[in-house]
Amino acid sequence: MQLADVEAHRALARATGNRVYVLLTNTLFNAYLPVRGALVGPFEDPRAAHDRLAPVVEAVAAGDQEAARTAAGDYLSATERIMLEGLARSRGRREGAL
Repeated sequence: MQLADVEAHRALARATGNRVYVLLTNTLFNAYLPVRGALVGPFEDPRAAHDRLAPVVEAVAAGDQEAARTAAGDYLSATERIMLEGLARSRGRREGAL
C-alpha cells in the first residue's frame, strides 16, 4: 500500500504538468523510501489509506484546483499525524526496552 501511495503521488505530480514539482516529488520519495519501514502507520489499513487519498485524486481528475488544494492539505495533515504517532509509539517501545 505504501508503494502504491508513492506511485499515486508521482502520477499526481506528473498530472500538474509542472516539471519542477515532479523533480521535487521524486527527490522527496527517494529520501523517503529507505526509511519507509518506520513510517508504515498510515498504510496499515489499505481502505483508510485509499479514503485519505481519494479526494485528492478526484479533485485533480475533475480539474478543481481549490478542492485539490484543500484535499491535499487534509491528506498531508492526516498522514503526518499518523506517521508522528507511530514514531512516538515506536520510540516509547524502544525506551521501555532499555
